[in-house]
Amino acid sequence: MAVNWNDLRRQVDATIETNGTALVLCHDNGEPVEDSPLLPPPISMEARDTRLGAGELSLTLPAVGTRGQALPFVDYLVDKKLGVYDERGLIKPQTDELFMVTVCRRGQRLTYFIPDREAAGVESPETVTIEGMHLVSGLQFLPCPSVPKTWLPRFEQWDQDTAGMYHTPRTYAPVEIATKADGYTATGPAERTIQRLIQDSLDAVNTAYGWGDDPAYVVDMTSTGRLSPVVNIRVTDDSIWDTVAPVAMLAGVDIDVDIWWPGDDPVLVRTGRSPEEVTLTSWTKPVGVVKVRQNERN
Repeated sequence: MAVNWNDLRRQVDATIETNGTALVLCHDNGEPVEDSPLLPPPISMEARDTRLGAGELSLTLPAVGTRGQALPFVDYLVDKKLGVYDERGLIKPQTDELFMVTVCRRGQRLTYFIPDREAAGVESPETVTIEGMHLVSGLQFLPCPSVPKTWLPRFEQWDQDTAGMYHTPRTYAPVEIATKADGYTATGPAERTIQRLIQDSLDAVNTAYGWGDDPAYVVDMTSTGRLSPVVNIRVTDDSIWDTVAPVAMLAGVDIDVDIWWPGDDPVLVRTGRSPEEVTLTSWTKPVGVVKVRQNERN
C-alpha cells in the first residue's frame, strides 16, 4: 500500500505540536508501517546523536491502550506466535524482520535501526522496550572498495571451491581488492574527499547489485565553503565507516545520516564521477542522506 506522505506529515506535525516529539515506526527501507505508524507517547525515552559515532535510542512504550486493548505496533515488534518468555518474564521476539524508529522534532529527524526489543507482561505484552542504533551505523556494514570500477553485476552461483563442496551454494562476483600498501589512497581537502569516497563506494555497491536507480543511501554533495585540511585516506576494502571516520575525526569533519522523506527539499547529489556533476534530486521513497561537513572548530 502506497504511503500518503502528506497525511503522515500532518499527523507528525500535529503530534509534535501536542507532545514535542513524534515517533514513527518504519520498515527497514524507511517506509512507515501500514497500520498506525505513529507510536504512543513513551513511558521513557533517551535518543542520543553522537558526533562521529552511532548514537543510541532507548525507548519504553506502553503496549496496551487506555481501554486495555493491544496497540497496533505490538503486532509488528512482538509476534505472539514467535515470542517466548525467558526466565525474567520477558518476551524475546524471535523474528528476523528489521524495523526503524524515526524520532521527529521541530526541524529534526533522528532515525534508528531496531536490532533488539523485548516485551514485558504477565499474560500478554504490557510494555515494549526498544534499543536502537542510529542510521549512520549502516555505513559500518557497507564496503569501501579499493577498486570500485571492478564492482560489476557479474554474480554467479558456486557449489564448491578448491576446499571442496559447499553445504549451501553461495553467490559470488569477482572484484579487485588492494594487495599492496600504496596506490590505493584518496587525497584532497577532507570534506570533498570524504564525500567523493563515500559516494564512490555507494556507487560500486549499487552497480554490483543493480540498485543504481534505487539507492538506499546518497551523499549530499553540498559544500560548507569552509577551509578543509588536506587528507590522505588509505582504502583497504574495509567498511565505509572504518575507512573514513578516523580521518574525519582528525580533520574536524562531521559525518551524519538523515532520513529523507518524499516532499522534503531536493538533495544535491552527484550524477557522474566528477564532483562538479551534480543535480538537485528528489525520490518517491525514503532515502538515507549522508552529510559530510567541515565543522567550524577546525
